Amino acid sequence: MKNGKYSHDHWLMFARNPTVDFKPKLWIEGVSEEELLSLLNKAYNDFYLRPSYVMKEILKINSFDELKRKMQAGFYLFKDRYRMAGKKGD
Repeated sequence: MKNGKYSHDHWLMFARNPTVDFKPKLWIEGVSEEELLSLLNKAYNDFYLRPSYVMKEILKINSFDELKRKMQAGFYLFKDRYRMAGKKGD
């Protein structure tokens, strides 16, 4: 705000009136929102799909319901990953 990039404090407005569709303003110069989201997605995938992390999570499973939840989460992770990869080729 001091350098003139923003006319008002977006976070203060959100704190006063929180909404589910709030999108923080980006201030990174030289990186588009699409590039930033792609880097974030890659970071998530690189962390959560490490074999050591996956094995650790499998070994923590204590019930069939927990197995189902983790398998469903994994399914959605891969589904989202391929959906995002498909957008890059459009």
